[in-house]
Amino acid sequence: MCGIAGIYAWADQARPVDDRELNSLQRAMQHRGPDGHGLWTDHSRRVGLVHRRLAIIDVTDAGLQPMSWAAGRHQIVFNGEIYNYAELRRDLESEGVRFATASDTEVLLALYDRRGPDMLGALRGMFAFAIWDETTQSLFLARDPYGIKPLYYHNAGGTFRFASEVGTLLASPAVERRIDPAAQVSFFLYGHVAEPHTIIEGVACLPAGASLTVTRTGPQPAQSFASIDQVWRAASHMPPSTQSRETRARLAAEAVMRSVDYHFVADVPVSVFLSAGVDSSMIVAAASRRAGPPLRTFTLGFDLTANDMTDEVPQAEAFARRYGTQHTTVRITAADFDAAFDHLVAHMDQPTIDGVNSYFVSKAVRDHGLKVALSGVGGDELLMSYSTFRDLPRLAGMLGPLGAYPGIGRTFRRASARFIPGHMSSKFAGLLEYGSDIGSAYLLRRCLYAPWELTSALDEEVACIGLERLQPLAHLHAATRDISDAKMAVGALEASFYMRNQLLRDADWASMAHSVELRTPLVDWQLLRDIAPLLHGPDAPSRVDIARHMPGPIGDDVLARPKSGFVPPVRGWMAQRLAREHGAGAPIERGLRSWSKLLFKAYCQRIGVAPGL
Repeated sequence: MCGIAGIYAWADQARPVDDRELNSLQRAMQHRGPDGHGLWTDHSRRVGLVHRRLAIIDVTDAGLQPMSWAAGRHQIVFNGEIYNYAELRRDLESEGVRFATASDTEVLLALYDRRGPDMLGALRGMFAFAIWDETTQSLFLARDPYGIKPLYYHNAGGTFRFASEVGTLLASPAVERRIDPAAQVSFFLYGHVAEPHTIIEGVACLPAGASLTVTRTGPQPAQSFASIDQVWRAASHMPPSTQSRETRARLAAEAVMRSVDYHFVADVPVSVFLSAGVDSSMIVAAASRRAGPPLRTFTLGFDLTANDMTDEVPQAEAFARRYGTQHTTVRITAADFDAAFDHLVAHMDQPTIDGVNSYFVSKAVRDHGLKVALSGVGGDELLMSYSTFRDLPRLAGMLGPLGAYPGIGRTFRRASARFIPGHMSSKFAGLLEYGSDIGSAYLLRRCLYAPWELTSALDEEVACIGLERLQPLAHLHAATRDISDAKMAVGALEASFYMRNQLLRDADWASMAHSVELRTPLVDWQLLRDIAPLLHGPDAPSRVDIARHMPGPIGDDVLARPKSGFVPPVRGWMAQRLAREHGAGAPIERGLRSWSKLLFKAYCQRIGVAPGL
């Protein structure tokens, strides 16, 4: 896990690359890699690459980047891990390739030299990288299929810039600090900024599962090499499996265990975030098969939820004892939250209402001298555990016929303000308008502010322009098009929107704020392709069915526990903070709306722009 950035002055009239700007980019992402850094420029000063290193695989100086190959023909900066690099290395060695390091970075270079962009289909891991080809004078960038690792770029004045964080690009004087209206709308609509938009106008996100080549004529259209939606789409059209539910559950469990094994590939110790939920419990159970010192596990608890039904600490501690892990529990108080607030916002690469839990548990991991942890994020999306997988197909099935008469829903929503009590969710008003198909129902279910409420959070002109640019329903409908299994359609939405834009992005910045590499065994391209066909049909195995085949056993105390979600009590902490600042009884909006406004203002103040609220 690292930080990467670079500049390519592709146009003849563009200014040569300046080392001062490169060093500014490198310093801006120091937290992403405290173990070393490097800078490279070509002889013509048209391209420059910088890197910050968090040493995980081949921790010697041989693994430093930027790294070269083929007598300097290729130069790479790479963020992430290639978990199957040892297998790829053996294949290349059988073809006569010789390596000078033990790193996965060098394997990437050799693969690109042999196969070019076709190399991407062979990779199992999380990655964002850029390779400079001196012969073709081109820069090749790629990002993993799930989008676990971020990669942002800015192209203006004949110069292309890229980086692991939006904040890194802001260290360049060429990138204007101007908020994108679509990003503002996305934040108050969803609680995060949806790709390909970023909070800064002119900065874009390379799509997940895509590559981009920049030549002497500029950036070429991005090319997709992997699609999460397409995996679910293909699985939904497969004939029903003839295997029993029990057999499919066992095969799925075996696929999970293989993924966990791959995610332990490292030259430093690997720990696990352990909640009281099924997903992290499966990871610990799978890891228990491994020989060596006791596994290190970490659980996060909160002062405001201690000893209530949502407190995960007692059960997580009992589970850790069952599997013999070396366990650490950390309880976070309102004072901890207040003390960390400025640092948290400073490292929040784009505004988001989530990520607080990942921030604090990553801090605990680093405080205990570790720098790699596995998380159960993605299990709900992969194994269809959210209530959305039940509720949205049911809602769309009931209200589907109304889709032919959109005026009925709009009329009901506009008229309902007269008879819906103020304490009831405004989402009820939009049921008839947004409940007739899965994409629209998903927007209504996930939204923070409903589309018609955005003007209560944003300037009306900003809201209108932002909605027009964002086109949320068009993107949601495109993701579910031709997916015949309703639950799989929801799976495509959860993975490509909520998980990618919120959970994975928050996991990245919140862990890197403490120089910790966060790995996600249940968010794995090969695992998805292995499991998706097993989950098709009315008798598909559930998450609990799969978990029963994990080593252990995990136990019914975990499997039968009602799903409560792992949500830090930011609303309660915020209420205490507002009470101190504005006196008791300071008004707080429903849900996390006040939290979203507080965060957005703090974020904008941090980067020095007007919030536009």
